[in-house]
Amino acid sequence: MNKTGTKQELKKEEKKIHEVIELVTEANKTQLNDKQLQAIDLILIGNTDDQVAKYVGVNRSTVNQWKNHNPYFKAELNRRRKEVWGATLDRIRHLAFKALDTAEAAIEQGDKKFTLEFIKMLGLNKQDLSNIEEDNAEEIIIKEKEKENWDRLLGDLVK
Repeated sequence: MNKTGTKQELKKEEKKIHEVIELVTEANKTQLNDKQLQAIDLILIGNTDDQVAKYVGVNRSTVNQWKNHNPYFKAELNRRRKEVWGATLDRIRHLAFKALDTAEAAIEQGDKKFTLEFIKMLGLNKQDLSNIEEDNAEEIIIKEKEKENWDRLLGDLVK
């Protein structure tokens, strides 16, 4: 098979993947009402549960219930968080190149204080800040059922 054929096949597969993602996204959205979709937008921009509840006209406990017990709400919120985080990571990557150029210049100029601080800071690269939970409602349901089963099994063993 030639390279053109392989590229075309990859593009077809990529298109299929995007279509599936859109279908899952639409399925999640159709399970949510306008207030829930609005709540997701408000959560993503940093509002508290109280603020979200007041804005969409529900009780704070309703927002909490959506966030913690509605797999479709959780999935859509997580999917949207991934989108936001992805865009943020792109910006961070862009700034990282500029920051590294500046750091390199400071180190090459012999700035010992900066060099020491830079070495200390390198420990931050060991933390995974991009770990966001599942964005597929069905997977959330399965994981919650598995957890319930384990909790029930362990509870029976303790009795």
